[in-house]
Amino acid sequence: MQRRLRIARPIELRVIRREVIAQTLHGDIVVANEALADLPEGERLFVLAHELGHVVLGHWEQMVQVYRKWVPGTVTQQQTDGVAQPLGRDASTLSHRQEFEADAFGLRAVRMLGLSDQNAVAAFMDLGMRNETATHPGTRKRVAALRSTEPDQLQAAAPAGAEH
Repeated sequence: MQRRLRIARPIELRVIRREVIAQTLHGDIVVANEALADLPEGERLFVLAHELGHVVLGHWEQMVQVYRKWVPGTVTQQQTDGVAQPLGRDASTLSHRQEFEADAFGLRAVRMLGLSDQNAVAAFMDLGMRNETATHPGTRKRVAALRSTEPDQLQAAAPAGAEH
């Protein structure tokens, strides 16, 4: 998929057997649960493309900048206690925006691979409804955002160098 989407940046894939479905670490490692293999191909590709979106869109680096803004030096409890609330608010706001962006990237990738948009929605349904958390919008909001996304709105979420 990385080649098909023309993503030149090196990305490591690690398959795990833990509670995590999929996530991106350090801006260049995609962690995916082996249970994703049980999903239909289009759904699995959407989930993996979502994670690739975090990498391509520079989400890790953006989050690092939020933390540096509030904790510019060494991270110690003494330094973080006073900024915990505004740091948490800013990090949560950014994280939610990044999830929507990665969803749009995943949808764009599914379309570029010639698959139906329904794969994105089905992935959320098959993985189960989830409530909103500090790091992720709830499933209903994410599905509604995907359903309202038109192809021209996905241009900003397209992989660099990818065919449009």
